[in-house]
Amino acid sequence: MTGRTFGTGWLADRLTRWYARLLDENGVVDETVYRTHGEEHRVYWVDADRWPMGGQYTPFGTVVLNADRLDDLSTEAVDYVFLHEIGHGQRSAISTVFVYAVRTVVTLAAVLGLPLLGRRWVRSVGRASSSAEAIRSSSRLSIRGLGLVAGVGFVSWLDEGAAEVFALSKLGVTSYRRRRREFIDGADVGVAFRSLRRLVYPPPRLVVAVAEYLNRKRAQ
Repeated sequence: MTGRTFGTGWLADRLTRWYARLLDENGVVDETVYRTHGEEHRVYWVDADRWPMGGQYTPFGTVVLNADRLDDLSTEAVDYVFLHEIGHGQRSAISTVFVYAVRTVVTLAAVLGLPLLGRRWVRSVGRASSSAEAIRSSSRLSIRGLGLVAGVGFVSWLDEGAAEVFALSKLGVTSYRRRRREFIDGADVGVAFRSLRRLVYPPPRLVVAVAEYLNRKRAQ
């Protein structure tokens, strides 16, 4: 195996088990060493029906996979999810913490800021003395709101996109597209989460284009 094994320390183990109980009251239901495509990693399994994710690479350097979302999928699709998650671990531990911190701050800014901007938008339009003033006020606040959403999307695309490129590098373009499609189609989640996924994850065609560009750069 050419892969690396992360998150085997006592502290990482304790923190992951604590986090798993936040996802589901039963916490970790199984532990395995998952191996595929030259990579291996210790995996903590949860069975969380209320958690819409297939898996997560935690800030502690560990991988959590959700059996509730993955049990009905093929081994190929689960391999894709696993490779995506360990793709997050290709950066250093410091970089991982930094990325999580940035994503958290940007996301909180959007979650807290968008309702505030909405209330300000309603008040400003109601107080405006003319239609032109109302349009200017609503336009400024709308631009700020779009800026917050775009910020979340940009940071998320960089992080999730890097993990997708890693998975693609292991699977190849055709296999990556097929396995990813099976996972997306098999995800029993609502419309809201599917819409959120479009914001957080870059489309496959962009992932493939970036991967091809990086390959050309390496070949030069």
